[in-house]
Amino acid sequence: MNNKFLLVLLSFFLSTTYLQAQLSKNIDVSVPGTLANSLGDDKTKVGELILTGTINDADFATIKQMSLLKVLDMSDVDIVNGTIPSEAFRWRVMEIVRLPSSLKTIGFNAFREATIDVLDFSSCTSLESLSAYAFSNLNVKFGLDLSNCSSLTQIGNYTFESSVSSVILPHNLKELGSLSFAYFKGSVTIPSTLESIGSEAFRWSKMSSLSLPSSLKTIGFNAFREATIDVLDFSSCTSLESLSAYAFSNLNVKSGLDLSNCSSLTQIGNYTFESSVSSVILPHNLKELGSLSFAYFKGSVTIPSTLESIGSEAFRWSRMASLSLPSSLKSIGYQAFREATIDVLDFSSCTSLESLSAYAFSNLNVKSGLDLSNCSSLTQIGNYTFESSVSSVILPHNLKELGSLSFAYFKGSVTIPSTLESIGSEAFRWSKMSSLSLPSSLKTIGFNAFREATIDVLDFSSCTSLESLSAYAFSNLNVKSGLDLSNCSSLTQIGNYTFESSVSSVILPHNLKELGSLSFARFKGLVTIPATLESIGSEAFRWSFITEITLPASLKYISSSGFQECGKLNTLVSLNPFPPALGANVFNSVNKTTCKLIVPEGSVELYKAAYQWKDFLIEAAPRPVQKVTLHYTEDSGQTIKGDYEAVRIGEYYWMNSAFKNEVMTSPTDIASLGYEEQAYINYSWLPNNSIKRSQIDLWHWRAWMFENSDNIAERLSYFDELKGVSEQEKLANIEKYYGTYHSRIHLDWLWLNAIHSGKNSRVRLLEGDTKIYNIWTEPSVQATMQLFAMCGNATRDEIKIYLSDQYNETDNNNPVVIKNRSYMTWFDKTIHNDVAHLANGYKSQYINRYGFNLLPTGDRLNNPAVIQLKDHKTGMNVQYNGVIGDFEGLNQKAVLPMGTSYAVLHDYPEIVYTKLYHWAPIRFCRPLTDEELGYKLYINVSGYPELESYNFLSTLYQNHQNGVFEVKIEKKELGQSPNNGFYELPKGYLRGFYVQYMIEYPDDTKTMTDLLRIAQQNPFVFWDKPTADGLDVPDYLPSTRSSLSLESESTNISIYPNPVTDVLYFDSPGSITEVNIYSTAGKLVLSQTNVGSSVSVNHLTSGTYILKLQTNNKSYTQKIIKK
Repeated sequence: MNNKFLLVLLSFFLSTTYLQAQLSKNIDVSVPGTLANSLGDDKTKVGELILTGTINDADFATIKQMSLLKVLDMSDVDIVNGTIPSEAFRWRVMEIVRLPSSLKTIGFNAFREATIDVLDFSSCTSLESLSAYAFSNLNVKFGLDLSNCSSLTQIGNYTFESSVSSVILPHNLKELGSLSFAYFKGSVTIPSTLESIGSEAFRWSKMSSLSLPSSLKTIGFNAFREATIDVLDFSSCTSLESLSAYAFSNLNVKSGLDLSNCSSLTQIGNYTFESSVSSVILPHNLKELGSLSFAYFKGSVTIPSTLESIGSEAFRWSRMASLSLPSSLKSIGYQAFREATIDVLDFSSCTSLESLSAYAFSNLNVKSGLDLSNCSSLTQIGNYTFESSVSSVILPHNLKELGSLSFAYFKGSVTIPSTLESIGSEAFRWSKMSSLSLPSSLKTIGFNAFREATIDVLDFSSCTSLESLSAYAFSNLNVKSGLDLSNCSSLTQIGNYTFESSVSSVILPHNLKELGSLSFARFKGLVTIPATLESIGSEAFRWSFITEITLPASLKYISSSGFQECGKLNTLVSLNPFPPALGANVFNSVNKTTCKLIVPEGSVELYKAAYQWKDFLIEAAPRPVQKVTLHYTEDSGQTIKGDYEAVRIGEYYWMNSAFKNEVMTSPTDIASLGYEEQAYINYSWLPNNSIKRSQIDLWHWRAWMFENSDNIAERLSYFDELKGVSEQEKLANIEKYYGTYHSRIHLDWLWLNAIHSGKNSRVRLLEGDTKIYNIWTEPSVQATMQLFAMCGNATRDEIKIYLSDQYNETDNNNPVVIKNRSYMTWFDKTIHNDVAHLANGYKSQYINRYGFNLLPTGDRLNNPAVIQLKDHKTGMNVQYNGVIGDFEGLNQKAVLPMGTSYAVLHDYPEIVYTKLYHWAPIRFCRPLTDEELGYKLYINVSGYPELESYNFLSTLYQNHQNGVFEVKIEKKELGQSPNNGFYELPKGYLRGFYVQYMIEYPDDTKTMTDLLRIAQQNPFVFWDKPTADGLDVPDYLPSTRSSLSLESESTNISIYPNPVTDVLYFDSPGSITEVNIYSTAGKLVLSQTNVGSSVSVNHLTSGTYILKLQTNNKSYTQKIIKK
């Protein structure tokens, strides 16, 4: 049963029903325009009108006036010009309207806002055009069937606007006009002949479904923009070739847009899916995705496995939950994902991806990050590809080159593969990142690569293959943690202005030998130069803003203008004992009246005489401090009792402070104690029922101080003596008796638990975070002797500088000190005995050179006693009445427990082989392992025990004078064998002062003369046991030191003149290969090889010096005097 038959049947039914109640007329209009005359008075009464003849616009006006007309049959009418005039049926409510075959045009608004049950187009084979708004808001209950309108080619703008009717378009329609179904709300059947849908054809429409035919080839501009369609069916659209710009912009298709069968689709216009929230399945064979096609897209899209390229700005500004890209993808175009936000952007299958164009991911935000690790074919990353993106990026696992400007302005995080060899110019320029780790494969960093970037941590720790840094690579770079290039062992080329304007701290490669020209020009940070650097290129630091820099002992040459115009430089440290050679104008415009030049001890005079160096304020350098972090624990490391630092002194690490006390305030802690301990802790007058103390003080109280009393009340009465008027006085008294000092019992407890209990020890020192050393123990005799040897001259003043603690004279509560002398004591501020120095406090040049403070101690009184103290300058005795807890001689000596013995430092070092029975600070130490040292020392003397005696060197000297033997010490790297006749030198006193000398003047071999010169710094090694009363030892250097004349052995060499003013001459039967001149303190001030017969000493200051001459087979020494 066809549609036409249904309409006829329906019309008959309606007509029959209507005729029962209304007037019906058949009128033949023979003359157009006479319909009104034929109706007469019945014009407002007729309900059904069947017309024949010919009608014109006047007749349509008459029909418009027929208020009761419901059925109008014009099927046999000829219409003048074939046109239904504008608004002819607007707002009409009718049941049936039959249109004639003569109809060619329906005018503007002709049926707008009308309601008609049946509007019959079945005879309208000549209908050619529908004017704008012709059916706007029309409601045809049984639909608009235009299928027979085979001549219809023009459908005007908004023809079906707001209509809720169903529409069947002509069966042969090929083009659907622009805006024809804009705002349409009904349903439409599109014929199988339709080839194009015009611009905005369905804009703003709302439909439940729409099926598009296989004939469809193009969809026009804005065709479905802002439409809402439950189902939009493209399943038959195999001929669809193009989607014009904005075609689906802001389209909402609930079931999604499945274009998978649109196998001919090759052109997708700009903004085609702009703001659409629909899901989209692209054609299964699509190879290219057009520019801006998904810009501002808000839905989801399925990309086919055939897609090879994504066009420029294709997904710009899009917002998506996820997007998976296929293995076929080869290129992503310019700005393709710029400013998009995508939760998951999946590249896991993109093994064929070759290139990312400029700005491809600019300002892209991918919450799960961009994982490109599988993109093994990716070789081209364009300029600004990741610009302003905040996503995390994982680069391809096999990427070798990172393109120029690729991560410029980047704000996310990036994982660089282990294969990357080069970073292109400006690759990370202006980027802002929290961290970036560079791989071991990296070889080059390009021009401006990190210029003006800000990175919290830039990790070069694995970059052992890095060879070159191009010009401006780190210019104006800010790395908060600093640039540590120390492991970049292959780095040899640092370009011009590499660090220009950078404010980061820089550590150069540990083996770098040459620093390139202009490399640090205009630098604003801090730089650490390695111990291997030999030359600094021209203008290397020119115009830099550095305030201080340390030049290594290896440095031999600084080229012209190396530090020119470094106006901020105030501290320059040169560790080379011999002034490095300089090119022209190295320090021009450096303010030498304010910039200090710090040089090795003994080299001051050499620098004062050297070209350009002599213009500075020159001082001797302090020694560097090396530290490690320690944790002191009890109960097998479960309870940390304190954190400490250890300081390297020579070949040992020493704790730099005594064990701390703890504060017990927790009720749980207190409840865990026994009855006596709780009585001790909870004594009511103690502030907050707590007391500062260490666990061992309890044992001391129980086992030592009151060991003769069994009466608890008597024991507690001891604390009555500590009571004061105020809490401040009470606490001061508690500090007096329970301060930084520990008892003999604590010492025994540590000894048994930490040293003898092995792995199950209750006491341990942890070095660093995890590494546990059981060798951290109380010092041995050898360790203590090396400590003494490393402190320089063994006089009281020198020891105080090298080992003693600082002290605030106004704070004498911790510990309580018997201040028995008016002249300098252990706690003096400086080695100068005058009011000005005492007022000014410690001078920097007198601070402990190792960062180590050995707190002086004395004997703590266990009972009241009279203390006799002798003033060793006046020889007079001073008497003091001491009470329990006072220290006898605290200002005279330092006591260091060693288990079964102890060391004492007063006017001389002393080791007492007796158990310590007094309270003292407890320190631990450990020797450096051979691996940590990296060397071993050998001496050509056997008999190890004798090597540690105090008079050993004196014996060597006497034997040397008697021609018995020549002593040498050699330093060998691990794995190297010693020469014949050499034995490993054990750690101890002799090795201590040798190591001190070796640190300042590294050399493989030392002769007997060198040992004697070293001894000038440690005169105590010549002493036999000092007098019993250390206070009687004079302040001045021992006579043994002055007796070391070091005159030349009998020889034919003549040295003249002596005293000398300018030039010193030599008369020798053999050639002199080397001349060295030392100060009386043993510091090298001149060294020259191949000198011929003279050497200039004009630069030396007046004084006494030691001259050493080396011939082919022998060395000679001679004292000389410079006028």
